[in-house]
Amino acid sequence: MGWRFRKSIGGKYFRVNLGKHGVTSATFGKRGMPHVTVGKGGTRVGASVPGTGLYYSQRIDNATTTQLPIITPPQQTPVQTAVLPPNVPPTQPSTSPDGHKSPWSKLVIASFILGLIGLAFSFTPAAAVGALAGVIGFFLGLAGLVVIAIRKRRRSLLTASLSILLSLITFIAGAANTPETTPTASPSVSTSSDTASQSAKTAASATASASRAAEAKKQADEAAAKLADAKAKLTDKINDARTLLDSSNNNVADLQTRVALTDAIDAASAINSADPQIYTDAVTPLEQTMDAVNASVEQKKQDDAAAAAQKAAEQQAAAKKAADAAAAKQAADAAAAKKASEQKAAADAAAAQKAQQQQQQNQNSMGTAHGGAFCSPEGAQARSDRSSNILTCRVAADGRLRWKL
Repeated sequence: MGWRFRKSIGGKYFRVNLGKHGVTSATFGKRGMPHVTVGKGGTRVGASVPGTGLYYSQRIDNATTTQLPIITPPQQTPVQTAVLPPNVPPTQPSTSPDGHKSPWSKLVIASFILGLIGLAFSFTPAAAVGALAGVIGFFLGLAGLVVIAIRKRRRSLLTASLSILLSLITFIAGAANTPETTPTASPSVSTSSDTASQSAKTAASATASASRAAEAKKQADEAAAKLADAKAKLTDKINDARTLLDSSNNNVADLQTRVALTDAIDAASAINSADPQIYTDAVTPLEQTMDAVNASVEQKKQDDAAAAAQKAAEQQAAAKKAADAAAAKQAADAAAAKKASEQKAAADAAAAQKAQQQQQQNQNSMGTAHGGAFCSPEGAQARSDRSSNILTCRVAADGRLRWKL
């Protein structure tokens, strides 16, 4: 058992302890609470006093030797100082007269002694020393309680609980009776108290500053995110408005709606502010003018549809009228063609009849001739004397004119 300063690095529940020759042990446990340390010197349980550099340990792997309370400064750590309470007697091995180990833990004994000493100091001008002794005794009592639980010595549980309660009472009394300034305290006690108080104030100030800085950063990030979101929404709305303005060219019933939309786009694009509400408020005029343009576009579509329907009706009526006229003209043309055809047929019949009559008259008036006989003039006609055929005076093969069919 002993007191020592330590240096360590690690996280919230695990630390690596460093010594003159490098890593000496590994400690498991939350900072400020009882620990279990495993290293070259065996397995130990202990507790530390945060902010003082003090550490108490008890070997639990069947150690046969004990250590007196020792205070050793940590290497290269000049800022950590600590002073033990005055008149602390060294603890003696707690063995029974028959040579067996006492069921009481040495940690519990040390906690009880520190509690009594601290309680005595708590009602003196050096009440800060009593409060410090109460804190140390409290953690020693907790460590002793752990050791007792590990060794399963239930007879010492009451003593450990009483030592923890005594340490709490000592700490409360010392804290209540600690004056703001202690001019009668000894130099060492005053230095330790001032150092601890200054360290606590510095830590509290640093914590408060860090908290304020974190809160300010959080608020700034939230404001920046809100401003960026408002800008993005307004930019998207402006882009939509410009797209609508381009697509509605020559497609609106009222041109003033496009003029109003152009003015709203220019006004929204000119905004340059750090207030996100201004960007949010600028979205409403854009939406209203866009709605007006959309309504005008729909009205233009309806007007165009009505005009197209009227034009189609007019075209249909004109087409019907033209079709009727064409049908009438076609009927007239057909009647005229029929009449002309009938007239031509009658004329052709009359001409044929006249030709037949003329031919008959010619036949009745022309003479007869013998086929192959000489004739003149060329082209003259005569009836064959052997048949009713008409012979024509033509040039024969011998070059002379003869009667031929």
